[in-house]
Amino acid sequence: MAEKIFVTSNLTASIACPKCGEIEQKDVSDFYGSETLLELIYTCCCGHSFSVMLERRRASRRDVQLKGHLMKNYEKFPVLVENISNHGVRVKMLKTSALEDGQEIKIEFTLDDSEKSIIVKTARIKIFLSPTDIGCEFIHQDHHGSLENYLLN
Repeated sequence: MAEKIFVTSNLTASIACPKCGEIEQKDVSDFYGSETLLELIYTCCCGHSFSVMLERRRASRRDVQLKGHLMKNYEKFPVLVENISNHGVRVKMLKTSALEDGQEIKIEFTLDDSEKSIIVKTARIKIFLSPTDIGCEFIHQDHHGSLENYLLN
């Protein structure tokens, strides 16, 4: 199985050899524009070859199944939060709606932590992956309390 490595904002990646532990910074700008999942074979200076997968997201995502709502003006749209990161969420709309790219909304969902914490965040609709699958970006990405703890664990 390929190790997932994150691409930095300056289009480099830190690749650590699982055999010798050597870490090398590599320029991955030639691969960055690709739309497909990138799995590369890397050969370390010790001669060991292994697979790495370039992750172009800014932060890792946590797969979840959390019930919630998107709220626009006074309308509530039921959703299922499918994944969450420091930067945003991906939701599945349980009913179709007239929401559009770029709209600012509020999202409310209940964490599956021991306290069943209720989170309310302002977000912007970033992308429609399908008529019911929406990617939303948090307006403020400074998280505190339950959400901060949830994302760290």
